[in-house]
Amino acid sequence: MIRVVLSVVVTAAILISAISALESMKVPSLQIQDGSNAPSLEPIWSHEGEGAHTYDVPGEDMVLIGSDDSLEAVVFSTGETIWSITRDERLNHPIVAGDTIYVITGFHGKQRRLIAFDLASGEYLWSRDVDGDKAPSRTTASSNMAFIGETEIVQGSPRFHLTAIDSRSGEQVWRTPWPSVPTHILFDESSETVIATTENNETIYRINTQNGRKLWRYKGEPTESDIWIEIKDTKLFVKHLQNRREGDSLVILSKESGEVLEKFAPGSGGWVLADDGSYSVHDWMKGDIHFYNPEGDHVWSENEGKKDHSIESSFGAAGPPIFGKEMAVYSVNSENRHRVKAVDLQRGRQAWLLGTTGYTHDPIIDGGKVYIASLDKDRVTSVQAVDLKTGAIIWKSRFDLDLGESEPTAYFGGIMSPMALSNGRLFLGMAGVPTSVLFEVDPDSGDLMGRAELGESVSPYGRGIEGKVIFEGRYNIYAFKP
Repeated sequence: MIRVVLSVVVTAAILISAISALESMKVPSLQIQDGSNAPSLEPIWSHEGEGAHTYDVPGEDMVLIGSDDSLEAVVFSTGETIWSITRDERLNHPIVAGDTIYVITGFHGKQRRLIAFDLASGEYLWSRDVDGDKAPSRTTASSNMAFIGETEIVQGSPRFHLTAIDSRSGEQVWRTPWPSVPTHILFDESSETVIATTENNETIYRINTQNGRKLWRYKGEPTESDIWIEIKDTKLFVKHLQNRREGDSLVILSKESGEVLEKFAPGSGGWVLADDGSYSVHDWMKGDIHFYNPEGDHVWSENEGKKDHSIESSFGAAGPPIFGKEMAVYSVNSENRHRVKAVDLQRGRQAWLLGTTGYTHDPIIDGGKVYIASLDKDRVTSVQAVDLKTGAIIWKSRFDLDLGESEPTAYFGGIMSPMALSNGRLFLGMAGVPTSVLFEVDPDSGDLMGRAELGESVSPYGRGIEGKVIFEGRYNIYAFKP
């Protein structure tokens, strides 16, 4: 009799556990939301100016707005103008370093100058000529120095230098001879050094910023194309851009010694670097994605197949992976299938696979959630939040949007991501001509919180800077409270 009772109790416990597990596995019902009747969402300010662009001032309640011959500093929280500069030359590529702004002037074929302004007041500090059309990549800055590539004509012959300039006085701090015109120059804040290349991008140097001394040299293959360099922790990621037939080549160097740590065959389309030092490399020619841990050990590869995609990019059918804690998530769009995949970087295996209703933009990760936005063949937007570890759907919403006479196009605000997420506020939108609509969605429930009709077609990507949400149109800039 006791055995029977125990058997019944155990069976009941198993049933309760199974029911609980089934309950936890339930997919939340789809929320159909009428985007046309959402509460009004008003920008905190807008700035008029055709072709204007915004530039962030990290850690400050300030953004810079540049437009042809003018540069303006604005209080982000209010839109109030702090200072404004207008000159009789084009102002391009503002660089903020410390309490100084550096701006490249001029057009193609014209003499370019590097001008320094005080960040707080906009006061002119100094200017210096900069060589050629590649002036923006030949200039970088630390908190107290600017570094530029220069050409000096001596007795009819050019001599090349990498020059360091005091940020406040404009006086030369040091000058180092260079084999040819210095091109790409990057400042590495963590080691107080500069990385710079030669004209054909085949040679890379690491420079001591205190005295201009060369610490090491790496000589690769010359290229008539361009080069991308990214510094991450102890590594230097270098990609030489080749022609479409050959694909690009990628090499990883030790930042400390210049030693080659890894070299990939031509065809490598790009890389994505995670905060913890993990990274992925994509072979555009083959459609392969390779994942590596922070130590550089290969942990996972997958072939999405170059044959199985209709939307070409440097990542082929698959979008660039987005990294979360010990996980990487990426979208895959082919002609007939759309899905999101997650890779467990600790175990080196696929963690989950989620099918979507249509073209899916790059997901974004916030804490333990992944936000995914898709646009189906009827141009209906679906957004869902899923658990990063398991792929379980937390909520899923579909937005029926009425743009009136506008012709919608697929667009979701964010820097290379489907949405702009800042300080817990999630924004997405539909772009159309002649009008665009921006929506705020509750990241915890998927409920529609507000709608802003911007009155013009905004650029394909908004800017979800931490603490700032900005969308740029052709004629206006719109700022929203984060």
